[in-house]
Amino acid sequence: MTVKRIEPKDWYSAASIHGDTVYLSGQVAADTSQDVEGQARQVFAEIDRVLGACGSHKSKVLMVNVYLQDMATFEQMNKVWLAWIDPDSKPCRATVQAGLALDFGIEVTLTAAI
Repeated sequence: MTVKRIEPKDWYSAASIHGDTVYLSGQVAADTSQDVEGQARQVFAEIDRVLGACGSHKSKVLMVNVYLQDMATFEQMNKVWLAWIDPDSKPCRATVQAGLALDFGIEVTLTAAI
């Protein structure tokens, strides 16, 4: 099978498609001056956009990895998550605390079907 790269940049692609599976790179907020709730809204909106560019949708998400700079912001992130997920297609999810680059409060990677 071939691999299709979506929106390749200098050092990574926004997503890769292999077969009927799409893998999204870590998505972060463009405006890091916002709190984690605001950053999470940006991240999930960008995920919607990239999934659409791949011919997929949040209802087809299989696994999500959420990385938080500070676990004390879990409830802020989870509030946005609960508003974002498809209630009939809840994916698997892991949430961990991680030392994120720059001023990012959240980074999200995921795998989805097409």
